This record gives sequence, C-alpha cells and structure tokens, in this order.
Amino acid sequence: MGFILIYPMKKLHVFALMLLLLSCSETKEPTTPETPFENIPAAPEIVAADTATPAIDAAITTGIYSTDDFEEKSFVMSNATRGEICRVERGCDCCLSDLLFLSADTFVLSSYCEGSQIVNKGKYSVNRNEMTFHIDPLSVSYEYNWEREVDSTALPLYFLKAQTQEPRNIKFTIATCEASPILLSDGVARIKEPGTELARENTEASVAEIINGLKEKGIWDKLKI
Repeated sequence: MGFILIYPMKKLHVFALMLLLLSCSETKEPTTPETPFENIPAAPEIVAADTATPAIDAAITTGIYSTDDFEEKSFVMSNATRGEICRVERGCDCCLSDLLFLSADTFVLSSYCEGSQIVNKGKYSVNRNEMTFHIDPLSVSYEYNWEREVDSTALPLYFLKAQTQEPRNIKFTIATCEASPILLSDGVARIKEPGTELARENTEASVAEIINGLKEKGIWDKLKI
C-alpha cells in the first residue's frame, strides 16, 4: 500500500505506494523512503514460469478474513521474491517496511532507506478478502544529516520532522500462504507478475519491539497516536 549529499545514495526502486513526502533541502537533495503505497517499480529478473508458477499457485489460497487475523501483529512488507513461495525481499535499499497492526482498526507503517526512515499511521478495515488502508495526513521523517560525511561536527545527527500529506485510501488483497494471512498489492493473480508487493507476518520483531525503536528516536511522540 509509497513515502521516500555529497554522500551518494542509491537511486530508489520503490514499490512504495505513497507520494514523496519530504521536500528537498536547500544545500543537498536528500532521498527519503517511500512507503509501499504507490509507484510499483520496475520488475526484478523474472524466474522461468515453469519453475516458479506451479509452486506459487499451489501454495496460495483465498478465504474470508477479519481484523482478528491482523490485530496486534507485526508484518514485514517488500517485493515478492521471485521463485520463492510467499517470501519478501530483504536485501534491498528503500524497499522494506514494517507494518504494525496496533489494534482492530489502527496501523503504523515504517519505511526505510539508507540513512532515513518515514513513518505513517492510519486506520484499516477488512471486507472478506480485501484490506483497505485509510492513510492519515500526518507523517514523521527521521533522516541522517549527510553533512556529517564531510564535517563530523555537523549537528544534529538526525533530522526529525512531522509533515502533512493528502489523505488517501489504498487496497490490498488478502490471501493465505503456509497457513498464515498475507497481503498482496495487486491481487492473488499478480503474485506471478513483476512488481507485486507482499506483506507477511514478521517472525523477527514484534509490535512492541518496533514501537520501542520508534520511541527511542522520538518518532512515536510525533505520531500522536
């Protein structure tokens, strides 16, 4: 469901689904992560259909879901990994997000790039096998001060800003893979197509752990949840 100097940064290939939220600085042109809510990117190399497609087709099922399937869970969102069943791509810059379902109707989305992070919040709803994200106008960015690459005394170390954007609604398809719900940006049929975003439950970090990280950076307070 996308948010995105002397020190070089990688050109973004974001499958993010929100508008660019940060404006350019006066002296440099910092790059901030886009959230996975807009501009699905160019495709990665496609695995031969005769090896990838049958396994994926067999692994994914659909059904009827509710907010109970997501409440108080942490999901990780990225590109669907080609040739692997229901896996997200992790070894990439500006393409990974933590999706936190705080309650039966509230979510937080934290998206990462090299040296920067942007966090959005909002409400979500579930209707059978469709999830809709109602994205709040408020977002918070946390960006490294790249001037420190040429002047180690430059302050602050990071810039923390609250900004506003146009509210929007984004829809994802819900399916089941390996007995767990997943989210797909373009429907179940598109799992075989390039550029599909996939979110699945995070087995490496809980909601509480990710929230603690946001609090340590001062982001949580600015979100006003």
